Amino acid sequence: MRILLIGTGGTIAGIQKNGIIDDSDYTSGVLKANELLNSLSASEISHILSKDDEIIPLELCNLNSDDMTYEIMLRLTNTINSSSTFDGIVITHGTDTLEETSFFLEYTTNHKIPVVMTCAMYPATSPKADGPSNLLFALEYLSQCIKTKDESISKIKTNSYEIVIAFNQKIIPARNLIKAYINNEYTFENSAPSFADLSAWDKHYEISSNTYVQYVPIAYFGANAPSSILYFYAKNGAKAIILAGAGAGEYSEEWIDAVENLSKEGILFIRTSKIRKAPVNKNQRLSINTLNGGSLSPEKASILASLHLI
Repeated sequence: MRILLIGTGGTIAGIQKNGIIDDSDYTSGVLKANELLNSLSASEISHILSKDDEIIPLELCNLNSDDMTYEIMLRLTNTINSSSTFDGIVITHGTDTLEETSFFLEYTTNHKIPVVMTCAMYPATSPKADGPSNLLFALEYLSQCIKTKDESISKIKTNSYEIVIAFNQKIIPARNLIKAYINNEYTFENSAPSFADLSAWDKHYEISSNTYVQYVPIAYFGANAPSSILYFYAKNGAKAIILAGAGAGEYSEEWIDAVENLSKEGILFIRTSKIRKAPVNKNQRLSINTLNGGSLSPEKASILASLHLI
């Protein structure tokens, strides 16, 4: 069994400053993939792998996941798609943008081996460090998939595994992943999204090393929010704009007028809600010049729209 361990940084690879025991004061993306692997004891590994099995660490990048970009996500996709000599892949990642990266990979990878992502809420030097246990759990789950060939077939792919996240003894599909809390090990929830008007976009997207993915900006609405942000995005080349509305995806008369005006210029608008797990309603007043994003988060709708525009 050959497993590829891809490191990208994040809290799981983070360390605190000398003399500081504060789980909020640390530097992400310090430890390398091989160091994360070495944090596991030989006895822990031996329960999962035999002496003939091997784990190959690969440092794709080492950063705070807030610095994750589409260019890096594309490198991850191409690395996964070209890893046919391995039996499975584990990816370590920061929690802040794990939703986005895993969602992007789910729609762009076309692999025939299981891929598991994992992370941590506490840095590696914290007394509460959860990175080693999550990495061990990811490797254990991956090993079981390889040994049993128990494929979890994705709805958007043919004969390939879906991307899953192994965290705090839970396995969550990338499509369903929601970060609900910021400071504890129960941060992630499993909630299957509805796609509403974007159902036709719920498919696999072929990409290559030369593919360019244009970011689709998100405009967040709140009380007194001016519509100038919509005109700003349009002026700066946006082909589509995600509307992160209040409540069930709603916004002001001023925004309605702006959407109507900019729609005439060919800009695509997708309505979502800034409230987690809130489905967008079928409001006739707001639906004339927009697509309904269902219960997709603004960030996931942005990724799907970006891929749709390739």
